[in-house]
Amino acid sequence: MRLPVNVGRTDRALRITLGLVTFPFGFFILRGWPGVVVSLTSLQMVAEGIAGFCPAYWLAGVRSVEGEEAVRRPVALGASRSATGT
Repeated sequence: MRLPVNVGRTDRALRITLGLVTFPFGFFILRGWPGVVVSLTSLQMVAEGIAGFCPAYWLAGVRSVEGEEAVRRPVALGASRSATGT
């Protein structure tokens, strides 16, 4: 299954940076459910930044990709095999 790249370079860098900064806050400082929520949200931000795909952007039809990056190949999830097995 292929997902479109809908997160631009600046957006990706911000997601990764904010995710890495807020994860320790949620994991070590906050206790209970708030800490779990902040930690999981932080990990999701890092994953979206690495993959270049945001499900919320996709549902809303938003893209922060511009220029040549917009025509980049989509991100492949899992093994990319065609119906012929190649």
